[in-house]
Amino acid sequence: MNRPSHRYEIALARPGDLPSIAPIELAAARLLVGHAPETVLEEVTSAEDLQAAQRDGRLWVGLSDDLPVGFALVEMLEPDAAHLEEIDVHPDHGRRGLGARLVRHVCRWAETQRLGAVTLTTFRDVPWNMPFYARLGFEDVDPITLTPALCEVLEDEARRGLDPTRRVVMRWRSSAATPRVRAARPVDHEAMIVLWERSARATHHFLTEQDVEALRPLVADELASHAIDWWVLESAAGTLLGFLGYANDTIEGLFIDPDHRGRGGGSTLVAHAQRLAAGSALAVDVNEQNEDAVGFYAALGFSVVGRSPTDASGRPFPLLHMIRSSPR
Repeated sequence: MNRPSHRYEIALARPGDLPSIAPIELAAARLLVGHAPETVLEEVTSAEDLQAAQRDGRLWVGLSDDLPVGFALVEMLEPDAAHLEEIDVHPDHGRRGLGARLVRHVCRWAETQRLGAVTLTTFRDVPWNMPFYARLGFEDVDPITLTPALCEVLEDEARRGLDPTRRVVMRWRSSAATPRVRAARPVDHEAMIVLWERSARATHHFLTEQDVEALRPLVADELASHAIDWWVLESAAGTLLGFLGYANDTIEGLFIDPDHRGRGGGSTLVAHAQRLAAGSALAVDVNEQNEDAVGFYAALGFSVVGRSPTDASGRPFPLLHMIRSSPR
């Protein structure tokens, strides 16, 4: 038998819509029987939280004949990202695209607010959870790159009885996102080492597996060194995109996540190094065998002024010494 057709409208929640939210939550939760503890399935958003979200414009409803049959609730856990705390559609109105419309509406709203991302947590192994968000452009976030706020979300879920091994954090990136450069912190070091290894494998094809393994602890030691100032390029959503090492008017290291090459991140970090140089010439040593890097610096105005047959540790990786004169 065919379902009756419905026309849905997405709108900011009105005060009179709030009593309809809890019944939608409870009805939708029954779809997760066997995947979540019964105590979690019986949870509903508090009236106080709904009222605050409604006043702040962070709660939307899907209306059928002017009655709420679905909703999306956003929390602002971080200044540059919206967290989709809850999205539910009453099962009587499921599989008609309303959930996808609600998610897309939140993403469009995030862009208008100049936010870098929309984040959420969901079940990794429930067929209609993670794949649903993936189809809408959400990506699985590597646990090592999670912000403290998102770690706290997962910890709270675990305290409530959800199995953390079955949960996943996902992120949708806004086109309004503008990466920023900030000073690296000790908590960044592990993620920086992971990024270095990914970048080295993608660009330093002359390195063997043994070379990479041998270099990893040396990179870790350098990151902990106070002789070099380390800076990271971070997306508006808090994802590490690249990092820069700078000391004495010299770029001591610059690495970009392979997934973000060609998007201007390297140029942004070089520009930051030039500002640190405060009018002085900027130097960099580049592996001669890394032709892409040599071309990158040449395109930014660096010139080769010397060559060494080995790297600073005496390994057989020739270095080109390049300098860019201070801009006038």
